[in-house]
Amino acid sequence: VRSAAATAIAHTARTRTIPPHVIDRLGELVKEDEWDIRSNAVFAIWKAALSKHSIPAKVIDALSDVFGGSGTERVRCLAAMAIAEAAAAHAMPAELVETLGKALKDMAAQVRIGAAHSIGQIAVKREIPERVVDALGDALHDEDKLVRCNVSRAIGKAAGANKIPLGVIDALGGALRDGEKEVRASVAWALWDVAGKNILSE
Repeated sequence: VRSAAATAIAHTARTRTIPPHVIDRLGELVKEDEWDIRSNAVFAIWKAALSKHSIPAKVIDALSDVFGGSGTERVRCLAAMAIAEAAAAHAMPAELVETLGKALKDMAAQVRIGAAHSIGQIAVKREIPERVVDALGDALHDEDKLVRCNVSRAIGKAAGANKIPLGVIDALGGALRDGEKEVRASVAWALWDVAGKNILSE
């Protein structure tokens, strides 16, 4: 029943206002032991965040626990995506940003993709630790092309509120020779964003 309720909430989030106490309850459900309940609750929070519902800090904390936990790739990726959407309205805890940075080396590609996307959304308007920006630069060499695409986009987004280290800019330049055209396109846009706000040479 709880799993079905979470799914129903997810599918109505775009057309109806979800009361704050319901979102709070979803935050409690992400701690459930049953996989389907936890998964559908995270999915519902993501949908609510996409629809510009306010996600309370305690629910973001619950999502952070899910992302940093040992759940399935899908659930952890969804948690990162939900955090990314909530980032537009909330300052994210420094510990969470650090966790996302470390997740760029996770074994699961889906998790790395979610982490990169989330970091980019957080970094659009807020400073993030330089070591997390450096981690993005290192991840430009990831074996998965979708990870590399999301990482390059995240660096471009981060350029608005963060000084991009020269080492990361050099890594972007090298990534213009990537074997995948989608990655090269993402890298080119990232360099465009960086060039407008950072000194490319000293």
